[in-house]
Amino acid sequence: QTPMLTLPDYYFCPGSFVDIKPDFSGWSVVKYEWFNPAGELVSTDHQLLGVRIEGTYKIKVTVTNGCSATTSFFVKTYDAPLITDLVANGNSFTVIATGSEKIIYSIDGVTYQDDNIFYNLPFGRTTFYVKYKDTECVGDMKEGLLLNLTNAFSPNDDGINDTWIIDNLY
Repeated sequence: QTPMLTLPDYYFCPGSFVDIKPDFSGWSVVKYEWFNPAGELVSTDHQLLGVRIEGTYKIKVTVTNGCSATTSFFVKTYDAPLITDLVANGNSFTVIATGSEKIIYSIDGVTYQDDNIFYNLPFGRTTFYVKYKDTECVGDMKEGLLLNLTNAFSPNDDGINDTWIIDNLY
């Protein structure tokens, strides 16, 4: 008897991958053939690991009686928000981001907040992260730079403010 085979769509976070591990227990499979979107045979294992490319994949399984079944399934990247601008104002930054769902914001990639403004930031570089509220996928990330500029410059060789140095510029 020919086995009936269907697989769901699989998703992965941007910059990541997905492992495809269907449950074939009770199937008596003797041969697995996985094909990538270009139609190339990419694996003969019972699972397809480390998939990083979107597209339509196929799997063909053959059981002990010689019958086989083939099915197609999609591998897709989750939608993720994008940072379109970082606006500095004194020692704060406003993160401007676009996306199709509720976006939350972070400066450490761990603790997120609903507000897109970060106050009292230290001088130097800060990395900003965005993601959708109900996902683990981190979307875009961008660096912002707050410069500590001296408000006096007097190159008169008295040893005070003779050179203009911009801290944290590297």
